[in-house]
Amino acid sequence: ASAHQLRNIWSQAVRHFRIVRGREDWERLVAVANNAELIRDWQRKNGMTLNEASSALQQFAELVVRLIADCQALPESGSIGELTQAFESLASTHLCLPDGMTSSELNGRDERRLSGLSQSFEQVMTLLKQLDRVGARVTWGAWMDVFRSALETTCRPMPGQSPMGVQVLDAMAARGHAFRTVFLLGM
Repeated sequence: ASAHQLRNIWSQAVRHFRIVRGREDWERLVAVANNAELIRDWQRKNGMTLNEASSALQQFAELVVRLIADCQALPESGSIGELTQAFESLASTHLCLPDGMTSSELNGRDERRLSGLSQSFEQVMTLLKQLDRVGARVTWGAWMDVFRSALETTCRPMPGQSPMGVQVLDAMAARGHAFRTVFLLGM
């Protein structure tokens, strides 16, 4: 099965076996992947052969086990730079970033969109590495807050459109920016 087909199969498995969140749910996937009766029931509902279903669930379970092990191996705390580097290593191991995809897997529109996502991701990682100059030790919770904030403030132009346009900012966010025209609302 192709990578795209496997992602669809795995998505169906997650819904069917009600894998919602938490390590316990994901670890249950290993038990499901080794239970012929559960696989047979799921395979009948999805129109796959038993071998296809069993193989797909085994591959999925192996990937999840490796991901959980790698997440558990992450340091509990560190500087923003250290945690960013650990996250990048985890992401490069377990995520299929657009740069690694071949053009034959994507149509032109998807390729531009995914390229923009990849550039945005790199922009956020660069920003986080610059914050390492602060030198403070943080936990993963604090790092995630900074990461989430960096993602939320990253701007991406719409594909095929000029990045110039209307910006809606509050007074504090607009401070220090130069604008040709400013409209004040609610004054």
